[in-house]
Amino acid sequence: MKKKLILLILIMINLISCRERVIKIDEIEERIEITKILEGGIERILYKKGENKPFTGKIVKDFENDGVSFEINVKNGKKDGVSIAYYYPKEIQMKESYKNGKLYGNRTTYYRGGQIQSESIYENGIPINEAKYYYEDGQPQVFIDYKNKIKKTYYRDGALYVEVRFLDNDEWKYEGEAKLYYQTGEILGIEQFKKGVLNGKSVYYYKNGKIQRKRFYKDGTLEGEDINYYENGNVAEKIFYKNGSLRNGRRITYYENGNIRTESFHDEQGLYHGEMKKYYENGKVKVIEIYEHGMFISKKEF
Repeated sequence: MKKKLILLILIMINLISCRERVIKIDEIEERIEITKILEGGIERILYKKGENKPFTGKIVKDFENDGVSFEINVKNGKKDGVSIAYYYPKEIQMKESYKNGKLYGNRTTYYRGGQIQSESIYENGIPINEAKYYYEDGQPQVFIDYKNKIKKTYYRDGALYVEVRFLDNDEWKYEGEAKLYYQTGEILGIEQFKKGVLNGKSVYYYKNGKIQRKRFYKDGTLEGEDINYYENGNVAEKIFYKNGSLRNGRRITYYENGNIRTESFHDEQGLYHGEMKKYYENGKVKVIEIYEHGMFISKKEF
């Protein structure tokens, strides 16, 4: 009889020890794994507050003001297995898989109502193959081809808006030529990128193919001439930039007939400084205003 009782107790203890631990998010804390720092990386390990052994089990968060709850599976302090987030009351908002703390496999997000918002695939925490993003009506919004390093963005009606290449599996680190399109298919602009920032000449067009604007960038900041054109091809405005600002620069605007409308100069802070001339459409001077570091000094009319 005693043997049976002992056996029953052992079975009960084993069942209890095997049962998955479930705790709330506010019972969890992150700690940095020191050994990983020495290897050149930082890894954050999840612990139950007050315990020294990495947590294994399920972490849950109930619905609060943000209207989202979730459940995360954890093994030895790292996300492992399927994690799911929910809209209230119990509608899936996101479903993703982890392996040893890193995204692994499919990751899908949803709009309320069940329409897919995005689909992507990960391996060892890195996106692979392709990722797709959708508008709420199911039309494509963004398509990312990680194999060929191409990203495409679409208007709501499905028309192509932007096509650009990128570097290092980072879909925001644009490289080379980016093409922008009007919703009706005509070229809207061509931009040049280098390591994720604008670099070189950017040109924008009217629907009829004529140049609307031409500007130059150096390492992400405007440099040199920024020229706007009327649809008839005449210059509408010329701005001269240095290190991204009008400092010590000059700005000229034009009438559609090609005559100068205004001409102004700017100090090292980009403020009006010196003469600002305004012209009649026939080319004759209309007004001369004098500024000193942004402060109006005087005006002479003709």
